[in-house]
Amino acid sequence: MDEPIKKKKTLTKKHKRIIIITSIILIVTTIVSLGTWAGFYYQYGSDPIVENAEAKNIILMIGDGMGFNHIEAAKIYKKLPSLNMEALDIHGKVRTRSLSILPTDSAAAATAIATGYKVQNGEIGMHGKQTYENIFEIAKKKGKKVGFVTTKDACDATIAAFSSHVKNRNMYDEIIKQQIESDIDVIVGMGTKLYDPYADQINTTDRKYCKTIKDIKEAITNKKKIFAILEEEMAEHGESSLAEIVDYARRALENDNGFILLVEGAKIDTYSHSNEIVEMIKELSDFDKAVAKLTTYASENRETFMMVTADHETGDLKIPNVEKATIENMETQNWFKSKHHTSADVPFFAIGPGCEEIPRRTPLDNTDIFHICKQLVENYNKNLPLAA
Repeated sequence: MDEPIKKKKTLTKKHKRIIIITSIILIVTTIVSLGTWAGFYYQYGSDPIVENAEAKNIILMIGDGMGFNHIEAAKIYKKLPSLNMEALDIHGKVRTRSLSILPTDSAAAATAIATGYKVQNGEIGMHGKQTYENIFEIAKKKGKKVGFVTTKDACDATIAAFSSHVKNRNMYDEIIKQQIESDIDVIVGMGTKLYDPYADQINTTDRKYCKTIKDIKEAITNKKKIFAILEEEMAEHGESSLAEIVDYARRALENDNGFILLVEGAKIDTYSHSNEIVEMIKELSDFDKAVAKLTTYASENRETFMMVTADHETGDLKIPNVEKATIENMETQNWFKSKHHTSADVPFFAIGPGCEEIPRRTPLDNTDIFHICKQLVENYNKNLPLAA
């Protein structure tokens, strides 16, 4: 018996209209979603105008991965009503997004702060083939000294954004070579295994390759530039603590035309990634002691602008109940809800010239920090010709 012939299904006009309408809705929804995403991720800050202030010195302190709740957790653990950074004159929020759809990494966030431009995660001081001038390079042209101190490798992403231009944050060899070729006056960080192979390429005529605090002191005495890749980790107390090292760096940078000093508390991020809250708090506390040291200097030298902020938040740190939070439940419960970066706003604290002109009702964009610092530099040096 022959099998019945199957009738071929045909689309009616009604079905075709439904498919067309559905397709249009999907296309429009996709366009609107992409537009919303682009508006969120690509929107820049307010480009604040700082026209009534100038700064001889700028101190920028970045607590890598430090969010609002990192600060609260430190206060709970240390049983303190406030941290030193919270004593600065003005407080606010900073947006941290990059050109990538995922939360920013340190490379993109630091590039935004250093250059005023958004880039994709992983990019350092450039986007695609376009290279962006950073605040260190601008300051050097204006005759200022520049330098940085970090608690991790001196070629790590945050620092690299102020001292190099590379396509990827993992291009450590190229970052190191650019730092060696640069005119940066003070370099202090870790990473002897990475830097020692290049030691013979460092021009020591006016620079000293330092591995110890003693070496740094000698460089200051001899008025040499400092290229310090320390052999030992920074201590919690004493002359090898971050607070004392930033003071050495500040002394090495002081001059008649001023300086920019960048300080990174890098391991706040490290221990947030691994959800080690007590170790994170120790790092944040050391960073806060360095804030206190430099706040004293900024308060006594009124031509100094100082800002403390973060590049992004790490760990999605949540405090269950601030009023009932204790050291005990901090150690037994995991207040971190992630081991990754988040898109949360981060805090900023500032003191010195220009503060009254910084918007506070709405969050700053991380690119705004560059524009504030650039204007303060240019305002101070209005009549100074560009360096050759």
